[in-house]
Amino acid sequence: AMKMQNELSAAVDGIVQEIHVKVGDAVEAGAKLVMIARAE
Repeated sequence: AMKMQNELSAAVDGIVQEIHVKVGDAVEAGAKLVMIARAE
């Protein structure tokens, strides 16, 4: 299986509150990977 690493960017500044995937997980396009709390 081909393993790939991709850089992620977010449309907002903030702090990662939750991570919904583990290293090595296969994910579908559009899947929610993390929850970001907006910086105040």
